[in-house]
Amino acid sequence: MRVIAGKYRGKKLIAPQGRDVRPTSDKVKEAVFSMVASLISPLNGDAPFAGKSCLDLFAGTGALGIEALSRGADSCVFVESSAPAAETLDKNIASATRGAGARVVRSDWRVALRRLKSRDGVDVAFADPPYEAGYYDEVMKTLLDYGIISDGGIVVLERAAPGKGPAARRADAKRYEGFALIREKRYGKTLIDVYERTDQ
Repeated sequence: MRVIAGKYRGKKLIAPQGRDVRPTSDKVKEAVFSMVASLISPLNGDAPFAGKSCLDLFAGTGALGIEALSRGADSCVFVESSAPAAETLDKNIASATRGAGARVVRSDWRVALRRLKSRDGVDVAFADPPYEAGYYDEVMKTLLDYGIISDGGIVVLERAAPGKGPAARRADAKRYEGFALIREKRYGKTLIDVYERTDQ
């Protein structure tokens, strides 16, 4: 696992042992960042993340937030409640970015979002909760209720793809109040849903 592009390109990232952390593969990560870059700043050439603020929710190894910082984001808040995962996250940030632009919040995600409530809006949020936890609806509602995502900001949800067979050929992403679904892609066992914050 490594940083794919930007000023920290090639930096290796580590993952803790066990099943608590499910690192996003480099293939999926590249696809996610290609999608997001085309949405947030399609005319900004090689630096679409320049000046952006990010949130890496259920951060795990921090691979998504670190990638955003590498590609020019001004800042990223990493939220992780697991102690082993947070220790790994700290090591990855120190190794890859030397802490530049990064802030780690070690707490339950609900507590973390409540703390972020009064801060300026986030431009890009990544949320990769445990697949079995079913937090997706609550996460999206909390992001909306607390006004965390800026107008026009992007939320990337990563979830498990359904199994094989006719019933699993398409797994429609949910619609959420205050957000417009603008992308839905499947990569093997992973589904990526991309939402844009709207006034609707």
